[in-house]
Amino acid sequence: EASVEFHYQTAYPKIWDMSIAVPTEHTKQSWELIMDLVDEYRSRGKFPVNFVAHARYINASTGLICPAVGRRTTPIEVVTGWLTPGVDQFYGDLETQFYDRIPESRPHWGKFITRPERIKDQYPPANWQKFLDLRKNFDPQRVFLNRFLEHQVFQLDPLTGSPTNPAAP
Repeated sequence: EASVEFHYQTAYPKIWDMSIAVPTEHTKQSWELIMDLVDEYRSRGKFPVNFVAHARYINASTGLICPAVGRRTTPIEVVTGWLTPGVDQFYGDLETQFYDRIPESRPHWGKFITRPERIKDQYPPANWQKFLDLRKNFDPQRVFLNRFLEHQVFQLDPLTGSPTNPAAP
């Protein structure tokens, strides 16, 4: 039964999952962008997506760096098997197209991303800074960080835990 397989009730396969949240009014354009890119890769004999693409619809959130902060949002996920050939290039192309063509696209910072240094620019600046301040206050020893989040996503100074370039756009 599809509902059992899709919801991973009996097994959880190793996957890569890219999730990009778009304002709900851009859902159709976003879905078409994904399908066009999948078709373009297919025309070259490449199949980097071998699992699923799916969308959800959620109300605005008040979470400081939630992809749905401040707006009704459609998170669109593109999922493929772990180690699928060509997925890095595909995800990079997909992320670039979202940044270039879909206003206010927000990659989910906790999932597969190819340009982590650009994520903070997609969120309200005051929210990003407030989150970093709260994170530093509640986790001064950086227990809940890893190198990727610390250096690439949040761009924190290794000694102080403060943003390395807070004034950068």
